[in-house]
Amino acid sequence: MENAVDENVVGSLGISNVRVDQLAAILNGARIRPTFVQNRCFAAARWDEGVRTLCHAENVIYQGFSLISGNRNLLQTPYVQNIAKRHGKTAEQIIYRLAVQLGIVPLTGTTSGTHMREALDVLAFVLTEEDMEILLSYAAPRS
Repeated sequence: MENAVDENVVGSLGISNVRVDQLAAILNGARIRPTFVQNRCFAAARWDEGVRTLCHAENVIYQGFSLISGNRNLLQTPYVQNIAKRHGKTAEQIIYRLAVQLGIVPLTGTTSGTHMREALDVLAFVLTEEDMEILLSYAAPRS
């Protein structure tokens, strides 16, 4: 893949479905480091906090997918529904906005024009610190 960059066949490299230890090894050993990491992003796994943190520290763009399909239970919780209602948004928009505020570039696989417009609309509002804490608490270890 590095040769493909050298030959201008591709402009940049990316990797997907990588653990933090794998990303660290790649960053330490690659001649041409990845520009992007695309990972599934689940609330129950703290929104891939370890990989996101390393990406941020190393100037690698973190792209999250399965934000909606992988977190259906979260979207249906009363507190997400309440946050959505308070902001006049859908639960899906709340999750995309959470992602943006966490430094995640949210990826969507929708083919619906309506859903695409809704996804873009997440740039027009901001979740409060309290909203963020509530949403992040879903991923906190349960005792």
